[in-house]
Amino acid sequence: MVRQGRSILCLIACLTWFGWANGMSTSLERNADGSGILVLRGTIVTGDAQLVRHALQQVGRDALGYKRVALHSIGGLIGEAFSIAAVLESEKVITLVRSGERCASACASILFLAGTYRYLEDGGALGFHTCANKEDLRRSAYCNELIAMYAESRGLSRPAFRALLDRTPLAEPRWMGSQEAALWGLTRPRPATDFEGVPPTPPSPAQNAWFAVMFAPAPDGTCLVKIVPASQRQRYEAVTDFFRTVGPFPTLEQARASALQRAWRYDIQGNYWVTRAGC
Repeated sequence: MVRQGRSILCLIACLTWFGWANGMSTSLERNADGSGILVLRGTIVTGDAQLVRHALQQVGRDALGYKRVALHSIGGLIGEAFSIAAVLESEKVITLVRSGERCASACASILFLAGTYRYLEDGGALGFHTCANKEDLRRSAYCNELIAMYAESRGLSRPAFRALLDRTPLAEPRWMGSQEAALWGLTRPRPATDFEGVPPTPPSPAQNAWFAVMFAPAPDGTCLVKIVPASQRQRYEAVTDFFRTVGPFPTLEQARASALQRAWRYDIQGNYWVTRAGC
């Protein structure tokens, strides 16, 4: 068992055939409310868990107390991926693969699943294939079972996930878009109960500030969320694209907190964008 435990650190899931072999890089996209999105890119190599742990210390939490991590990686060392996953779980993060980006191998099988909630935007992709031994690149049943057991701990079917890994060659990964990933249970949006926000409070006649949070589907599959002041209420209610309204809220802070529960990206003009699941 000791020998097997050590050998797992030498197992790779797809390291160099996309040209990514220099370790992960981190960058922080900061929101106006002080929260942010930590972006992880590149191959998973030894030492990346400590890198991620340090980077997450710089990320603020959203209105519900979560940190957000966007993933763009083709995989790497399995042992290090499990170490990173432990960091992500302890930090209570939401994982995301954004449109036009990919998360494959150890990134998809381990890092993505470490999120308390998990989002795959339309146009993003998750890639899966068998775990392989570094020396001869042959399928490792032991490694696949470890990953399948981890997937089970994150709410997936262990036998189904194990079969997915066993039957998918290293050189021919299976790519999944948002719809297929949802069917597998790979994505996990926040439950509707998280989206209730602050209980609505009728505004007083003297208030002419922030009134409501309104939602409209955007053409790219995301959801446009707009904070609407009371003075503009009639104009926005006349726009049929805005199909749902939450509120009213007596203060800008309460309206913003409600919008941020659904937001991945934010701009200072008061518009928020979220995944389709949040709309």
